[in-house]
Amino acid sequence: MRCLLRRLNNAGPGLICAALLVVVALGGCGRGGRERAQRDIKQAGKNFTTDDFVRAAADGDNALVEAYLRGGLDRNAQDARGISPLMAAAVAGKADIVKLLLDENASPNLQDKAGNTALILAAESNQAATVRTLVEGNADVRIRNKENLTPLLKAAHLKLAGVADVLLATSKDQLAKDGQIDRALLVSALLDDGKTLNLLLDKGANPNAKIENGQTALMFAASFGKQEIVQTLLGRGADPRLVNKDGANAGVLALQKGHPEIAKLLEAKMPGGTALVAATSNPAGGTGASATSTPPA
Repeated sequence: MRCLLRRLNNAGPGLICAALLVVVALGGCGRGGRERAQRDIKQAGKNFTTDDFVRAAADGDNALVEAYLRGGLDRNAQDARGISPLMAAAVAGKADIVKLLLDENASPNLQDKAGNTALILAAESNQAATVRTLVEGNADVRIRNKENLTPLLKAAHLKLAGVADVLLATSKDQLAKDGQIDRALLVSALLDDGKTLNLLLDKGANPNAKIENGQTALMFAASFGKQEIVQTLLGRGADPRLVNKDGANAGVLALQKGHPEIAKLLEAKMPGGTALVAATSNPAGGTGASATSTPPA
């Protein structure tokens, strides 16, 4: 029924009424109901199965997808991997199929065997337009997969600034409330991704947020020798005097990891130039470089 109404969106009331009478007479949407749809699928050389429905969505085959829907196959059917037609279309960037399935009440928040939603899969596949379509279709930006990654954190891990931009443009308040923006900032600092880092700061990320073991984005960048990121963060309000749970500040971490040039840069930003020396002599700071090369989830 919905597929016909979409086509008649701009038609007059008389034509719509006539079309609806035809639908009732045929027992289904414009092509003749459930049996006719299943015949169409068979004639196309496909089977009336979830696997073929998922493949049709991934291929962007609008006619086949509509036939599966009219034929009565569950719009939320999932294959052995837990992939639904909506997920398959999202991965492939078939935004028109995604919109069609959402209009037919396909759930945007189903999860596959790895805990991924269609939105996480679209983000991972760098499908920015599809990400927008899913968010507009009420996909939940807070759901995490089994790696504890949300769509935004997945985008940050893969340096997909375009996807992050769409998520921030459509869901900034939710992402900020959930703490995702600040956490994504740490990931971008560690991965030396200046583009995403600046985008996150523009959208309200706190440059002094403490996430992993009391560490800030500046500490992560200093620990791993990301001098441009350090300079960017300092210019955007990052405080070099902050210390982590072990009492080490960013300058101490830079020295411990063999980046004296960054330590010197940070020391120059600290009042009196004494904080770095004091922190270095602190026994608690001796093991303060608890940052790892694995981005925080």
